[in-house]
Amino acid sequence: MPATGADLVCFSGGKAIGGPQSTGILCGRRDLVGAAALRMLDMDDHLRLWEPPASLPEAESLAGIPRQGLGRGFKVAKENVAALLKALELFLEADWQAEIVGQTRWLDEISETLGLPHGAA
Repeated sequence: MPATGADLVCFSGGKAIGGPQSTGILCGRRDLVGAAALRMLDMDDHLRLWEPPASLPEAESLAGIPRQGLGRGFKVAKENVAALLKALELFLEADWQAEIVGQTRWLDEISETLGLPHGAA
């Protein structure tokens, strides 16, 4: 990702990866991913009662109570997270050259059935 110049990138868990539609992957600078993670937390407790992981921004940077996470209503179930991890594993192991060949054959067959010139689909 640093080669692209992007600081933060979000991928849909569904679509090409083939995981659950309600999932996604957020990659990037630790501070930006940490800031996004904070927005998912449900923190009604006083800061003295909260001990954040070292990877998250300092607790003092969060002003006021309650600190409801913006994304709380979009929470992903544990089962979907597990399914996304498996889908990502399968995605990384896939033979994409063979997939392209298969898709091209399929499109050629559709074109032929419709009476279209080769490669028109």
